[in-house]
Amino acid sequence: MKSRLQEEESMVEVLAQITAHLQTEQVEHIQELLNRLRDAVLNSLAIDEEKEQENIRLYNKLSGEIRSSLAQSTRSFQELEAHFDQKEFELNSKKLAVREVGETLQDRNDQRQFILDRVQEAQKLLNDNLDRIARWSVESE
Repeated sequence: MKSRLQEEESMVEVLAQITAHLQTEQVEHIQELLNRLRDAVLNSLAIDEEKEQENIRLYNKLSGEIRSSLAQSTRSFQELEAHFDQKEFELNSKKLAVREVGETLQDRNDQRQFILDRVQEAQKLLNDNLDRIARWSVESE
């Protein structure tokens, strides 16, 4: 494989051979065209280099913004997840508290019913005793 220097030397040799058969004006014209071509190529390379550097800067900027956005999204997700975990814990605690209150109310209702049942039994006994006393009074008269 030829090096770049060897390629340029070969091109110069070819040009030297071609220009040997041309008149001075034509050689000068060809040199002027070649100089313009070289300048255009160098200018194009410089522009390409600038564009490549700008693309690299843009890529780095966008990559940084994406990483930053991703990190912020991850933090937000973690905060939301922690918030929902806390709310779920609070909800479960409140459900347990409501269940305990319900059980306490049921126990109190059971106790009230027990007392009510005893009061009704006592009233029945009292009524029975009053009936007996009333019958006994009627019988003793």
